[in-house]
Amino acid sequence: MGGGDSKTSTASDTDTPAGTAQVVGLVLLFFSLCFDGGTGAYEDKLMSKNHVGPFDLMFNIQLGKAILAGLFLIIFNQVNVFIDMVSDMGFLLVALGFTGALGQVFIFITIR
Repeated sequence: MGGGDSKTSTASDTDTPAGTAQVVGLVLLFFSLCFDGGTGAYEDKLMSKNHVGPFDLMFNIQLGKAILAGLFLIIFNQVNVFIDMVSDMGFLLVALGFTGALGQVFIFITIR
């Protein structure tokens, strides 16, 4: 996904071969999967040690992410960009959030 379309090339694309972009994408995928595996193990440890349900944990993690995203929007003065994006793509953002949450619920149910 980080490489773009390797069939078309412009003057700026000729300096970087398409294979380099694919390697960067694979490295990013590797790191993502490693962090996902580590996070899953840590969440399992939290749930067993503190007797937290999976949906409570998921809610608290997402609440923390929302607070951090809001803080970074304020710090980097991007609130107006966010409001414009929500006004343009509001329904799609809600649909994406709903389907992502539903996917996470199915993953938790499957694992249990």
